[in-house]
Amino acid sequence: MLNILLFILILNHTKRDPVVLEKGLLVFSLGIITVSILFFLGIGLEINQDLRYTWFGAGHNEIGSKLATALIIIIMIKGRLKLGRGHLLLIAFMPLIFWLMLKTGSRTSVLILVASFSIWYFIKVFIERRGLVSSAVVTFFTLVFISLLLYVLMQSELSVSRFSKIFDGESSLPLGGRLYLWHEFLSIIQDNFIFGYGLSGADLQTYNFLGAIESPHNVIIEVMLYTGVIGLILYIIFMYRIMSASYWVYKYSGNFLPVLLLPTILGFHLTAQGLTEKIVWVLIAYIAGSYLYMKNKSKSHENSNCN
Repeated sequence: MLNILLFILILNHTKRDPVVLEKGLLVFSLGIITVSILFFLGIGLEINQDLRYTWFGAGHNEIGSKLATALIIIIMIKGRLKLGRGHLLLIAFMPLIFWLMLKTGSRTSVLILVASFSIWYFIKVFIERRGLVSSAVVTFFTLVFISLLLYVLMQSELSVSRFSKIFDGESSLPLGGRLYLWHEFLSIIQDNFIFGYGLSGADLQTYNFLGAIESPHNVIIEVMLYTGVIGLILYIIFMYRIMSASYWVYKYSGNFLPVLLLPTILGFHLTAQGLTEKIVWVLIAYIAGSYLYMKNKSKSHENSNCN
């Protein structure tokens, strides 16, 4: 409920200050840069037995995904902020952020970067259709990016080890134990899959079935657990409209950022706790707020033309 309230407050604030959305993402990126510096200095740094880095006990996927998201924002944040040379200063911290992202051992964070870049490539080549030469240039830079990413990943023993476990059929905990959790939660859901158990009821059922209150690390399963199929349908409609809004913002303004943030939102939804993670709701609010702002702007433009 607190996250939904945060979502509503951000949307309402955009009516008074339309640039607040970009300002918020800029502040988030500055926060990640601060965390990266503290990481590098060893302040709050924690290393587990698998040599995965985290910061003050945060989840490895959580901090890794946020680092990856900051990289996307730093590259794409332009628009109405007019950062000038300050943007180059942000870019200077990108190697440090990327290095620490790899140190978290988060496979989700790497997939977020790959998915975002793939969306950018698809839009540039297949939707904008700027011609053969332009497509060739985009393809060249895409191949360079993929080659560099693969090279850096191959140099990291932690990354190689983490990704090799995905294809290890003998692993006792495939996908970090998520497949086991999903199977168990689906067994709980099948007894009341239409209406769900509610929050307290879900905690009770989880405790009785697993012996502890545990998260399924998958928003689709979590929403079904709380609200059943009916709630899941409504939530899927909500997320579909957010995705459609992100594409509409790109089509109207040429702003790629809302579309490129979708992999982060989906990454948290499919492998983590997207319902309780505030950055997810901030990104959703950014997409929805950008859509409402652009929609109002287009209506005002149409009305002025009619007059």
